[in-house]
Amino acid sequence: RPLDVSGYNTSSGDVRYAAVWEKNTAGVAWRIHRDVSRPAMQALVDTYESTGWVPLSVEGYRLNGSLRFISIWVKNGCSWRMHNKLTREHYQQRFDSYKSEFRLVHLDSYRDGSQLYFAGIWSKQAGPAQVVRSNRDWYLFQRHFNNYGCAGYVLDYAYVTETPANGVRYGGIWTFDAAPNVGPTSPLRDQVRK
Repeated sequence: RPLDVSGYNTSSGDVRYAAVWEKNTAGVAWRIHRDVSRPAMQALVDTYESTGWVPLSVEGYRLNGSLRFISIWVKNGCSWRMHNKLTREHYQQRFDSYKSEFRLVHLDSYRDGSQLYFAGIWSKQAGPAQVVRSNRDWYLFQRHFNNYGCAGYVLDYAYVTETPANGVRYGGIWTFDAAPNVGPTSPLRDQVRK
């Protein structure tokens, strides 16, 4: 079954798709929808919201000059929220308003013309602490990756997008795993990294 999927544009204007798959040993029911318009995406959200289907990933891209989405859905039944065309300010407002009740489990950024938008999926589930960073230069993202890794966080999800004004930008979701052991008996590489 697909765990993550991406629709992206090539320099020639074509659309390509990439997916990460795992063996579906648990028999999880899943669906994938590609080349979906924004109104059709909202119809999927409205339809699936009451039927136990949960979005696992959603990404935006351009197809023949029009905004399209690709998404994965699994049969789960947990409570969720998904927004697929948020400006930076609207994304931050949603993030702030949901953080006491929902966890961000998927984040993407894409261009529609000259405007940058965000798509996010929040799930109502308990879990360890998490850190979310978006719209970062590569070197700042790398610094976050290194620092959070040293603090015991694992990168669960990352995205890369080309912005109209700032070039390529990165974002990710880190989840706390465990405090690293960097005492005198830990391997030298872990001590140096810390």
